[in-house]
Amino acid sequence: MLAKVFTPETTGKIIASVRAQSEVATAERLGADMVELRLDLMGGDPRTIGKEARAATDLPLIATIRSREQGGEFAGTNNEWAHAASAVLPYVDFLDCEVQYHAFAKIAKNAGVCVIASYHTGEMPLARDLKSLTTVLRSYGSIHKVVVGVRTQQDAITLMKYTNVTKKPVITGVMGSQFRQLRAILPLFGSAAVFCHVGDPAAEGQYHVTEIKEVYRLLGMAVGESSECYGAAGTREPI
Repeated sequence: MLAKVFTPETTGKIIASVRAQSEVATAERLGADMVELRLDLMGGDPRTIGKEARAATDLPLIATIRSREQGGEFAGTNNEWAHAASAVLPYVDFLDCEVQYHAFAKIAKNAGVCVIASYHTGEMPLARDLKSLTTVLRSYGSIHKVVVGVRTQQDAITLMKYTNVTKKPVITGVMGSQFRQLRAILPLFGSAAVFCHVGDPAAEGQYHVTEIKEVYRLLGMAVGESSECYGAAGTREPI
């Protein structure tokens, strides 16, 4: 299934991170734009999870196997990660791919799956380090995702500025509950999506889908209106 979701102008797509198969249909019912399958949290066979999720919704699906080093539960080898990713590829539109798994990106793209090149850290990188990181992520991903630990107001300003000036499309966010408000307002500065939950949060600090929708309504935010994905097989080259 060819993903048609992100352009450089996209902001604030609501992505429901699910950790149970039953939450997939709930995400669609509550108005999420996309569903992230947190395979590292769901357990079970990735192929079965992907097949059942695809049957449950027509929303674009993201497969994520988050490593423990970057805040998830996957603790296997690179080969084990690749095996799990290969199993779910036929059923998803996007694959989250950390730097350590970047060699798999070409396989995903050849299968028509958009690659979200991601980096998660509990620290706040310096602005120059964020710039270098972006170069690495864009070298193999069609979209880059940077989630950092924000501890001070200056950190928050650095992240908002980075979101505003970096190449688009980009997804930015924060680790943990401190400064979780940034999750809701980063789309104002250009973040293409915000990750939420519809059951148990997949990450500390996530808002419920209904809460984010209410924030958007109160702020009059026009978000999530794009129609084309960059970087999947058969579409434009990665930007």
